[in-house]
Amino acid sequence: GGVSWGTVTVIDCRQGEALILTCGHIFRDSAGKGRVEVDLFGPRGPRGVAGQVVSWDLKRDLALVSIFTDAPLEAVRVGGADCSTPVGAAVVTVGCNGGADPTIHRSRITAVDKYLGPANLQVAGQPVQGRSGGGLFAIDGTLIGVCNAADPADNEGLFAALPAIHEQLEESGLAFVYRNVY
Repeated sequence: GGVSWGTVTVIDCRQGEALILTCGHIFRDSAGKGRVEVDLFGPRGPRGVAGQVVSWDLKRDLALVSIFTDAPLEAVRVGGADCSTPVGAAVVTVGCNGGADPTIHRSRITAVDKYLGPANLQVAGQPVQGRSGGGLFAIDGTLIGVCNAADPADNEGLFAALPAIHEQLEESGLAFVYRNVY
């Protein structure tokens, strides 16, 4: 009966089907069973594309959604097991503040695995509502995290890190996405 907004990142696309990565908490109230609509930004990007939840996990705060579209989509590269994310590294976050068009914020990693639980990164600058699920990228454009929380006390954002993303993909039988094995 409610509406949740979030940002997604296309991580694989082939034969008209795209796999997108986002945060899991936007599916908490619907238990992953509610209607999913995805707006694709870019030249003539379609809006309201029907999506289907492939998997979601509240502990990792990650979700995978599948959409079908004729729109040409380019997937980002998901960092592999050898991708390092040191404290101080420059990063870029992409998100849709309150459902608006996406914006880019430049930042840096301030902590790695600061919190207990799944692998996480803390990044300078508190994200606003709607940026949840947005990608965290290394300077070379490689996806290294997914936004899932704001820490107002430290004015920082919390992101699911690559090991958690890899686990989500592996459990869904989609490890080829980050292993680059087709």
